[in-house]
Amino acid sequence: MNKSMRFTYTIQFIVFATCLLLLCVVEVQNIRSYTISSNYQITVLEYIYANLSSGANISYSAILFMLFLGDLDLWRTPYKQFGDTQVIRNLIICFIKSFIMVALIAVFTCISSLQFARKGNGWSELALISEGLIERTVVPLYIITNTNPVEAALVAFLIVFLFFFSSALFHSIMVQLKVPYLGIMVYVAAVEWNSIWLGEYIPPWVAVRYYTLNALLTNTQKGNELFSIFRGVQYSLIFLVAMLIISCVVTRHMQKTTPTALQNND
Repeated sequence: MNKSMRFTYTIQFIVFATCLLLLCVVEVQNIRSYTISSNYQITVLEYIYANLSSGANISYSAILFMLFLGDLDLWRTPYKQFGDTQVIRNLIICFIKSFIMVALIAVFTCISSLQFARKGNGWSELALISEGLIERTVVPLYIITNTNPVEAALVAFLIVFLFFFSSALFHSIMVQLKVPYLGIMVYVAAVEWNSIWLGEYIPPWVAVRYYTLNALLTNTQKGNELFSIFRGVQYSLIFLVAMLIISCVVTRHMQKTTPTALQNND
């Protein structure tokens, strides 16, 4: 990679990180405005959980994730290098960038809330609920009564990470098939589905029902929350494995069908 390309990708990352930071600030302020109106404040861990559980507003963060994935051509390995190396390379890139994406959401949320967050480690709303001081909570009641903030944040982290990881693998497959922009169209349609269609009509197996913890718990009948979470993780893992298998098949196919002369030219 020459200096010009390195400079371009550095600027691209700075733009992405700045936009994600601003998005986290907005989401934190939205949460804070509700708690202030109810005369209480929550901790940094609770802010992190709340933002991770929504994917920092997944409709926007998912689009930023595409920017973070970078130039589509970077995903194309020369034909002579196709094989296990290509699959492993794509897997590593997808994993690292997905992890960084979710980690940055947590870090930026922490930075955005440090100034005014309440000190402590427990659930701020638990005592208020028992005293009848609030009816609607930032954190779902099931999460408050069955987990601590660290556990809840880790579960939220895992679920949104699996979504980004699967999405990145899907994106890399579309690039390998030389239809990258079709992949982007499908991806955007998936993450924006709730905005263009009524959520209650979405079948439970469709991706938009399990890409965040909030999406899993929304409209879930009381008593079925744990089952809904496990089902979401299960569907995410199934989709992830399917993307890995398809990636291997596509790579093997392209390796066999690429003319020798073209390989030598690459």
